[in-house]
Amino acid sequence: MFGFHLFGCFGIVVALVLIVIPLAKILGRIGHSQLLAILALIPPLNIVLLWYIAYSRWPRAEQNP
Repeated sequence: MFGFHLFGCFGIVVALVLIVIPLAKILGRIGHSQLLAILALIPPLNIVLLWYIAYSRWPRAEQNP
């Protein structure tokens, strides 16, 4: 019942491909750390991450006025 399941591993890979990798690219382009994309996998923290991205200063945008 609590053993290793191939379906669970497949779900993790799908989440990484569909959520974390594109978000890491977006964070890199706006000048933030790409490691913040890992927070998108934790349900309450993904909302916090979206608010952080929306209302923080973007370092890359400040370099190119």
